[in-house]
Amino acid sequence: MRRVLACLTALALAGCGDAGTTATPPPAASASTPASDREAADAVFTDFVTAQGLTSHGSPEDLIALALAVCDAYDRGVPLADVVASLEASGFDAYEAGQVNGAATATYCPEHEGAASGT
Repeated sequence: MRRVLACLTALALAGCGDAGTTATPPPAASASTPASDREAADAVFTDFVTAQGLTSHGSPEDLIALALAVCDAYDRGVPLADVVASLEASGFDAYEAGQVNGAATATYCPEHEGAASGT
């Protein structure tokens, strides 16, 4: 849990600097995204991280929060290398960081799959 919280903090700070830009808050959930869709996405993500043994890094709920932070980082323009470095700094090895990164974008923010795969 502590590692996941550290990673959430690192992802929140990734890309921060004095570039003269103002941070924008993450968009609110739209009415067109029913809770059942989110619950289905949470179930898919939870099944994946459990099957891959990633729950040793935190509870499924913690890892869902981490996945959402990954998506938020991409929304803010944080590059792939910084996202992966944040995951690795919190205790994920390179392979696990790739799994979390890929599963997060595939499940919660498919619009960032290109950025998340380095393309």
